[in-house]
Amino acid sequence: MKRLALLALCAACSDGRPRIQSFTASRTDVARGDAITFSWRVIGADSLELQPRPGTVTGTSATINAALGGNYTLVATNGAGSSTATIPVNVVDVALFSASPAEVAAGQPVTLTWKISGAASASVLGTPVDPVQGSLQVNPTQDTPYQLTASSAGATTTRTAVVRVGTPPTITSFVATPNPVPRGTATVLSWQAPGAQTFSVSGGEGAGSAGPLHTQRVRPLLDTRYTLTASNRFGSATQDLNVMLTGATGTSLLYSPPPVGGEAIRLVQEASPSSTHLVFSLRAAQDLALDGLALNLPFDGATPGSRDGIARVALSAPDVSFGGLDVTTGSPTRAAALLFPASGPLAGVLVLGMAQKPAAAGGPAVDAPVTAGTVLATFALDLQPAGGTGFVFDGTTGDGFRLRLRSRAGDVQGTVAVGRLEVQ
Repeated sequence: MKRLALLALCAACSDGRPRIQSFTASRTDVARGDAITFSWRVIGADSLELQPRPGTVTGTSATINAALGGNYTLVATNGAGSSTATIPVNVVDVALFSASPAEVAAGQPVTLTWKISGAASASVLGTPVDPVQGSLQVNPTQDTPYQLTASSAGATTTRTAVVRVGTPPTITSFVATPNPVPRGTATVLSWQAPGAQTFSVSGGEGAGSAGPLHTQRVRPLLDTRYTLTASNRFGSATQDLNVMLTGATGTSLLYSPPPVGGEAIRLVQEASPSSTHLVFSLRAAQDLALDGLALNLPFDGATPGSRDGIARVALSAPDVSFGGLDVTTGSPTRAAALLFPASGPLAGVLVLGMAQKPAAAGGPAVDAPVTAGTVLATFALDLQPAGGTGFVFDGTTGDGFRLRLRSRAGDVQGTVAVGRLEVQ
């Protein structure tokens, strides 16, 4: 390899400073990372430094991997002072070469961007480009490695940016089972879309993100057009599905009370203003001493676990009240709630909770004496005609109804008697 030399004569060699007789570099025009060997002959030095790197050196040579362009200076030092010699080095470096986006559908635009230092010329896949910085739009139709080449008089370096080309998903099926759907009941939307990563459903009740799942349970209250969107990083596809309802709309509510037995609590229909607005109460069926109670009434229609009854009635919030237990003393927060969630794990379940509060703020809690016939809670249900006809709940089956009674001493044994509520 041709050696390039720079001789540095010490103009003040008679003053005692070191004499640099020669300072040479194996190459002065390199690509980043290439090896350069610096050699020197020095007389009278106590220490040597090669700047900007590697710093302190010994012997008569040092090899570095080029990272920085500019002047490389040898500094020879003794007690009388220092002498220096300098060699300029050009480093060809590609600081940036990127493709954005790096993944696209076939034919979509991609922007190649670069920043270069030390180059006299540059090209991308053989096409000349600005040797300092710039950008270029390309439209690949297949996976493509784009190579940037940057060159100076004595060195060449390359960088590669790979663009992956893919395809959006294809929806091959989108169905509802069943379809048509009996009013008030649910149907399951299901689909197949090879290549999709996420899904969403829009257009009606039950719509929303399905994530990576391939099914969604919905309960439409009218004829509905659902739209499925299947997506991946290359794009998305959509498909519509019409879900139709069958059956008559509801016109009235009818409650059949449960038979009398040894239950602790009964669900009773009170005097109601109309057949579309029924008022109910939970009444003690025997004398009890209670510190609290909790009750879950799932509105399962005729099929346990279906929650079909949720579509046929709505809770009338202004008509909720509580009795039998003191749920207010000693705190501004009432220790009672009656809810009918429309979503979540308790969707379609009437949830009641009550707790006895101390007789005075900070005082001891005592059990509330509850006599047979005491109304513990009152609520009203309004008919939702679009939910169709059929059962709202059927307590005679005993499925899913949960009652917990507590006193200060622990759980109190007891059951709840619930009748049958249906829409006609």
